[in-house]
Amino acid sequence: MAGPIPAEATGVLPAEALAQAVAPPCLLVLFGASGDLTRRKLVPALYRLFREKLLPAEFSLLGVSRTSFSDEAFRGRLGEELREHAPSGFDPGLWGEFSGRLFYHPADVDDPGSMQALAKRIHDLCRERAIPGNLLFYAAVAPRFYSTVVRRIGEAAEALLGQAIHMVTG
Repeated sequence: MAGPIPAEATGVLPAEALAQAVAPPCLLVLFGASGDLTRRKLVPALYRLFREKLLPAEFSLLGVSRTSFSDEAFRGRLGEELREHAPSGFDPGLWGEFSGRLFYHPADVDDPGSMQALAKRIHDLCRERAIPGNLLFYAAVAPRFYSTVVRRIGEAAEALLGQAIHMVTG
């Protein structure tokens, strides 16, 4: 359930943002996770929300792309980028806490088997992180890949997750 904005966020956010509640637990599945948009815009924005205590305690991000990374390598790469592009807003201790919510899964949207493995990873992460099936899919990919990504997400979600999904393209 959503909660009130923490007192620490006052003075940091505009008044209209303070009227909003913290979002419920969520797994953000981010396609195009090894790309520039993720490194330079999306993760820094999520880190700021975390720093301002505006992400739910059960929030996690699962990055997906064809590049082969481990969870640790993905976190390390994003941390280096964040340090470089937001040095004044980077806190190593806070990053350590935030980055523990970041996960990675290599997948090729042209391979249906890859999407089945992704669906299993989503299911497992939701169980491990106490996320009650609230999924947000974000496609930070070139427009020519939108239809394939959306189709594969739909197939995997319908066949293996059995729940409704929401899709945002960037």
